[in-house]
Amino acid sequence: MLEGVSVVFSTLLDVCNAPAEAFSDPRARLTQMPFMKKVEKAVAASSCILPISSVMSPDWTQTTVPQGPVFTNFDDKVEVMTSLQKPKRIDAIGSDGLRYPFLCKAKDDPKKDIRMMEIVNLMNRLLL
Repeated sequence: MLEGVSVVFSTLLDVCNAPAEAFSDPRARLTQMPFMKKVEKAVAASSCILPISSVMSPDWTQTTVPQGPVFTNFDDKVEVMTSLQKPKRIDAIGSDGLRYPFLCKAKDDPKKDIRMMEIVNLMNRLLL
């Protein structure tokens, strides 16, 4: 199981580090990239829970491990953003059939992004 999870996340890093030009052609598909070949089998075997806010935020009233949708596949479409670092937006398809967007940013320190997500989650809890 850990090997499958490692393959999934190393593939996400490969997507981050892939040049934006690889996705500039509208016909370019994520599954055509060489690093995606190894992930197809690993996704099915990993049972890796998608890192979404509902399973990432601890609920101290629960004594069980959080359950959530697991990776089943990745959508072929890759959207390259027009900012300086050209991050890539991909969609993971969960076991519940829903699409979960991921933003893949190369060589970036995610600490600021993580803090912003924590603030947004806190505001959602307080205001909703």
